[in-house]
Amino acid sequence: MVVAVLVSGVVGFWIARPQEAASPVATAPDTTATTRPAPPPVPTVRVRGSQPVGGIAQVSVRSGERARLRVVSDQADEIHVHGYDVRRALPADRPVTLNFRARLEGVFEVELHGTGTQIAELTVSP
Repeated sequence: MVVAVLVSGVVGFWIARPQEAASPVATAPDTTATTRPAPPPVPTVRVRGSQPVGGIAQVSVRSGERARLRVVSDQADEIHVHGYDVRRALPADRPVTLNFRARLEGVFEVELHGTGTQIAELTVSP
């Protein structure tokens, strides 16, 4: 008899208990994977009639980082970074990206070599 009372009590409790609403199971974000931040966008200088549109671009990086600059010109020329002696052919209407390790600190002129026009200023800080 005691067993019957005990069993009916458990069954009654089971049936009468409030039903919980189904809720999504929250999970913690996965912190085991390491992700690198996206590199900053590459500054772009547009050149029309041998002049930088919007003026001379300012590019700043820290020593040891990669200096990156995209140039698009309506006329063929050559890009030259003073101090680093980096040179790249610049065909008309085709973008060219300079990409090099900035190891020298200071302020450096980026010019169209054929016309001598400054199009950007590269600042490399410690």
